[in-house]
Parts: sequence; C-alpha cells; structure tokens
Amino acid sequence: MTGIVAKMLLAGALVGAGASAAAAQANHFRGAACIQTVTAGCAAVGVTRGTCYDARLRPPNYNGGPNTTRVSFFLPYFASNFTLPTGSLVGTTFKSVNATGLGQSVTPYTAQARIPAMSPAAPAPATVYVTATIDVNGFDSDAPTCNVRLYFQGQRYPL
Repeated sequence: MTGIVAKMLLAGALVGAGASAAAAQANHFRGAACIQTVTAGCAAVGVTRGTCYDARLRPPNYNGGPNTTRVSFFLPYFASNFTLPTGSLVGTTFKSVNATGLGQSVTPYTAQARIPAMSPAAPAPATVYVTATIDVNGFDSDAPTCNVRLYFQGQRYPL
C-alpha cells in the first residue's frame, strides 16, 4: 500500500511541476470572440452581429513577452490580426494598429482598436482565464467604416 501511495504522490508532484512549467511558457490566451455590435458599414462585407471566431490575445509584457498587444480572429477561410507595436490597448482610447487580413491574399491596412474592459487588466503568469471587450474600427480592409465590438473569453496557452 505504501508503494502505491508513494507512486501517486510522485505522479502528483510531476503533474504539478508540468503545470508550473506550462505556466512559465505561456505567452497568449486562446479562446473565442463573438461580435456583439456592428455599424452599418459592416453589411457590405457580411460582418454580422453574433459571428464568433476562434481567437488569440497576447497582452503586452505578459509572462516576459514583448511590450506589444496582438489580437487575432480566425474563421475557416479567413483570418485577421490587429497589432499595436508598442504598448497596451487596454483603456478607453482608440489606438492605430497594424491590421492584416488573410483570405485569398494578405492585405495589410491600418485600423483603430482598444480594449475598454479586460479581466484581469494585467494578467499575471499564473492567470488561467481572461475576458475582454475588444473594439475595432475598420474591422475589414474592404469596409473601412465597419466598426465592431467583440467579447473575448480565453484560456492561457499552453495551459
């Protein structure tokens, strides 16, 4: 019986050590983001309220990462990325971001984005879950007046 208990304790310690190592390597959050609101300019390109994306959020300085904010949204046949080269999008001020759409070609353009609410606002390395409200003005390169608000829920990756 003692041998089994010792093996279980050892296995628990190894799993715990693995979880700590994964937290140390985590550099972003993966989850989903769904559009809550759209402006009239979105209709022309088919961006609609209720559309949900696989999504990634990389907060600035998260777990030793760079001082840049990156948000990406993925559909089966299209992806878009919004990058603030330096600093944080958390706050009420829209900031110019480098945007890239990937469909039949790669389309770089400029958009405006902000994260008016994120919990926690500055994730620690041990943070497992993040939620965020993300606003993007110029969500689609073919519709510069398409402005959206998305709600993101994500989990640290790797967990």
